[in-house]
Amino acid sequence: MITDVGGNTFYIGTPHADPAFYRTIESEEYAKNFEMLYDLMYSKEDSNSAFNMLGKFFPADVNSINVGDLDLAKILLVAFLI
Repeated sequence: MITDVGGNTFYIGTPHADPAFYRTIESEEYAKNFEMLYDLMYSKEDSNSAFNMLGKFFPADVNSINVGDLDLAKILLVAFLI
């Protein structure tokens, strides 16, 4: 992973890796918010804004989020890294 001065992050990996896998979730209700939160964390490396948006995008009680296990794991991973 390389980040330039403009805040663009480049991921280098195998040619078969799908980078959209990490940036998206299946839940239509939370997909757009998750993508914005992911971009703040990984493309812009702006953890302060990501932290502020986390509370607006997702409820504090993770048990109330109606998403699949993989989606929940992705949300919790981003929230943990903030």
